[in-house]
Amino acid sequence: MIKSKLRILSISLVALLVVTSSGLVFGAWYLKQLEDKVSEKFEGRKWVFPSKIYSDSYFLYVGASLRSQDLAEKLRRLGYFETQAVPKAKGEYRVAAKEGVIEIFLHDFDSPTEKFKGIPIRITLQGNAIAKIESGADNKELFSIELEPELITGLYERIWQERKVVKLAEVPPLVVKTILAVEDERFFHHYGIDPIGILRAMWVNLRSLSFQQGGSTLTQQLVKNFFLSDERTISRKIPEAVMAVIAERKYSKQTILENYLNEIYLGQRGSQGIFGVWEAAQFYFSKPLTDLTVGETALLAGLIRAPNRLSPYKSAEGATKRRNVVLAKLLDDNIITRKQYDAALLEKLPQRALIKVTNEGPFYVDYLRRELEENYSNAVLTKEGLRIFSTLDLQLQRMAERALVDGLKKLEEIHPALRPKGDEEGLEGAIVVLRPQTGEIKAMVGGRNYGRSQFNRVFQAKRQPGSVFKPFVYLAALEAGLAPETMVLDAPVRIGGWSPENYSGPYRGLIPLRTALAESVNTAAVRLLDYAGLNAVIRAARRLGIENPCNCPGWWAVRRSPAWQ
Repeated sequence: MIKSKLRILSISLVALLVVTSSGLVFGAWYLKQLEDKVSEKFEGRKWVFPSKIYSDSYFLYVGASLRSQDLAEKLRRLGYFETQAVPKAKGEYRVAAKEGVIEIFLHDFDSPTEKFKGIPIRITLQGNAIAKIESGADNKELFSIELEPELITGLYERIWQERKVVKLAEVPPLVVKTILAVEDERFFHHYGIDPIGILRAMWVNLRSLSFQQGGSTLTQQLVKNFFLSDERTISRKIPEAVMAVIAERKYSKQTILENYLNEIYLGQRGSQGIFGVWEAAQFYFSKPLTDLTVGETALLAGLIRAPNRLSPYKSAEGATKRRNVVLAKLLDDNIITRKQYDAALLEKLPQRALIKVTNEGPFYVDYLRRELEENYSNAVLTKEGLRIFSTLDLQLQRMAERALVDGLKKLEEIHPALRPKGDEEGLEGAIVVLRPQTGEIKAMVGGRNYGRSQFNRVFQAKRQPGSVFKPFVYLAALEAGLAPETMVLDAPVRIGGWSPENYSGPYRGLIPLRTALAESVNTAAVRLLDYAGLNAVIRAARRLGIENPCNCPGWWAVRRSPAWQ
């Protein structure tokens, strides 16, 4: 009996030892996994940066046509704020319509070739034309100025995180102190988790019978953003706390704080997520961190709790209340003076229409991306933060899109036969606008509706040239001495065994050459080919870049038949 009990005790002790040892081994393994995960993130690549595609820059020069409302709309899209007084900070502008004057304090911008420093300028209009451009600093007359390009879209995977990484030393002390005051005032006195902060949060939540305050430290917030989800569960909180302690043990407070300031989510603009304090300063105030006022600093720090709900673009009342709470905290902690506090309370919230990046010129962007992918991998385009400066003119692009849609609609109204029947798609077309001197693409519209069809008829449509070749025939005829007013015969014609006919409608006899070209009259084009001569047409086509891609000698060996009937 005694032996039996001893055997059971021995087995129990062995089992307990095995379980304990296994637990310790597993715990050690689990801690090592978490430590490796933390090290990989802190010491490896922390963020991915989407490549951004920009439009062409916008030149203004003396004598250029310009309406003040068009320029104001352009400035709003570029993130400028309108003011009623003379602009004193970069990113501000004023329109004095009665005086015919527009004043702008230009942004800084890094172009591919040089860095532009923002200066104040004054544009004087005479009617709808620029009469004078002056530097607002010294009244020096300028002959032209260049506005920075517009951001067209980004190339990214899953989420577009808009962020500019800054060093801790580049962040103003007031910004750092304000964020620590509202998010983790004991940051420099704990080791990743803060029992005092947790107890304080529990007390506040119990008193209000709701979740008013969290006990997470700034380090825990960073770990959550780096590795974990937003769920408030024990299964997430435990590894969060462990990883926070590991981070505090391995890295300095300054390293953790710098990562937090660059990682924190602070709002949304369309598909763009705004991350980091530098990007937030640009998004909300259109200025660098170093230029933020006390009120703007308090507003930015207050957004961390709920950036979309407290955004001044979503709720002016909510943003104001939250900013004032932060200001009161700064005053209580002697971070700001009473004078600074009173002045900050009177500051106005940023007021401007929120311009979203909506991927303008999608056909052009698709075409450009195909070109880029010949030289860059998808990983480089979506993660390396390339800045791609294109030749796209957004004003011309919008005009071309309207022209195509309106033009096709008008054709369908004039010609009932072109209207879609049943489930048929409507008439389609394409427009490409080039700068003749350089070949730059200034606008590209590959179809009537990109959302319905992404097929780009500018460069993807492979078909027989047909009537597209007729302009070469007309060019050769004009060079041979004809004029746009020359009368051309629209009547049945026969060449050997070939009898070309018009697409539709009766023959009209003699019509002006310009009408024959505009309405693509087949019989007239054949007669003009006979007049100019096949070799002249071939020479005209070759001069304009048309080659013989299949190297078919028979194509060029065609001889005009004299058998006209």
